[in-house]
Amino acid sequence: MKLVSLAVFYSLFVACGISLAQAPVLPVPPAAAKVRIVLVGDSTVALGGGWGASFCALLTPNVECLDAAKNGRSSKSYYDEGLWKNALEQKPDYVLIQFGHNDMPGKGPTRETDPETTYAANLRRYIAEARAAKARPVIVTSLSRRTYKDGKLVQDLTAYATAAKRVAAEENVPLIDLNAASVKLLQTMTQEQADLFDAEAHPDATGNKGPDRTHLNAKGATVFARMVADDLAKVCVELGPDIKGEPAGHKTLYVAADGTGDYLSIQRAIDAAPATGGALILVAPGTYREVLTIDKPNIQLRSANTDASKTVVVFDRSAALNGGTFKTATMNVTGDDFYAENITFQNDFKVTLDPNITGSQAVALRVQGDRAIFHNVRLLALQDTLYAASKGCTGEGANRTCRTARQYFSDCYIEGHFDFIFGDGRTVFDRCEIHSKPLSEGFITAQSKIYPQQDSGYVIYKSKLTADPGVANVWLGRPWRPYSTVTYIETEMGAHIRPAGWREWLPGTHSLETSTYSEFGSTGPGAHRGERDPHGKQLSAEEAKHYAPEEYLRAEDNWNPVTQKAPALQ
Repeated sequence: MKLVSLAVFYSLFVACGISLAQAPVLPVPPAAAKVRIVLVGDSTVALGGGWGASFCALLTPNVECLDAAKNGRSSKSYYDEGLWKNALEQKPDYVLIQFGHNDMPGKGPTRETDPETTYAANLRRYIAEARAAKARPVIVTSLSRRTYKDGKLVQDLTAYATAAKRVAAEENVPLIDLNAASVKLLQTMTQEQADLFDAEAHPDATGNKGPDRTHLNAKGATVFARMVADDLAKVCVELGPDIKGEPAGHKTLYVAADGTGDYLSIQRAIDAAPATGGALILVAPGTYREVLTIDKPNIQLRSANTDASKTVVVFDRSAALNGGTFKTATMNVTGDDFYAENITFQNDFKVTLDPNITGSQAVALRVQGDRAIFHNVRLLALQDTLYAASKGCTGEGANRTCRTARQYFSDCYIEGHFDFIFGDGRTVFDRCEIHSKPLSEGFITAQSKIYPQQDSGYVIYKSKLTADPGVANVWLGRPWRPYSTVTYIETEMGAHIRPAGWREWLPGTHSLETSTYSEFGSTGPGAHRGERDPHGKQLSAEEAKHYAPEEYLRAEDNWNPVTQKAPALQ
């Protein structure tokens, strides 16, 4: 690619409002402020025995990394001594905060804290004051010590790590669980092997040098800094391009319909990504008429323009002409850890639906990858707009099993008219607008949980149900499979919503008896409290807590897409 085209492409992104603090460095000399990251914590972060210096070495020249951690400090003493004030005076864009080692009992009244009370309160204070200073706080749980007893790793920081995770979830800030990551590694090692990470021990009062199983030598710092850097790329995905090295093969690819990028086609860029995954694909505004298939993990597809209507991927496949509903999607995602932002995915097949006519299904997005995030995305079609589903099922009857796939949609717009959100995914729609198009009878959801134990269900969370003028007779959902599960939480519903809310799949079927349909805090003219089909349930406030996105999607890997999603590009 010629230098002039790179310059044009760079100018395009600047014109759209994206700064180098939020996008990868382009291969032309930019004149923009660097991203500044400040590290705050104790000696396991600080220079001379912590992971901080090695972490800073993993960042590109686009980032200024300052290690403000201090030996022997706790969440209390670091603040009391004015060190926190000094850190904020460095005007960080991001501040990574790790405490715990010196908060433990036995460290003295100037340092000790209680995990559930004073320690948690201190972390909340750091978070609030970082935000007030226009910095993005990131909580890091404490690096594990490397002491074994009877062949098992001693975990003495669990209470502080647990408290830190709880605070991060409640305050909605990114979390790097270094404690869990380091424990996972160390549990595969022996004491002798783990000692290869130990810093050189300092003599005690008697002149003896015992093993130092808290601080790190160069090898240890490299290993654990890599963990911090890789997790930072996951919870603050906009920083991914500025983290060097692993994940191996991570690439940044540029697509522009006018020829000023690396590729004219988004799919060609996807094909060029490493087979093992790991690529950020930046898409310039324009219309891309193509079908996309993403089966590689850890792919990011983002546009710089926050008006998603300016960047459109569109095609017109239909079930009748392409061999069935599942072969119609404009965008197909089966790879895990996918992220999309500021893009419209559309199927513009234009057949008007009649219940007696088949073959008009036309999917805009099919997603079956786990831990998929869509932020500020528009999905446009009519029947079967969004297929949000599991990774597939095997077996029959009592032996039927499905592999769960979780998807998170935030601040998205989804429109259609008939069964336009369907499938058996475990999916949350957070603050989305779900818009019904004209039709004699419409259905928003057709969730298809197949068997009672399947980990599946849709949650429409603090969203808004709207419709074109004159649209009426729209149902909240109907059960595609016998155990269909849909929950609406604090959602505003327009007058187009039927009072009964829920309806059978077809006359003569009885799936409402086994489905789980529920609501909490519905508002607007379509809320119709007291008029819903009796098979639906009104939840209590306590029951509704289970459906918060970070809780509903957590699972065993503690995935929290609320903190992981990247902020909208400015």
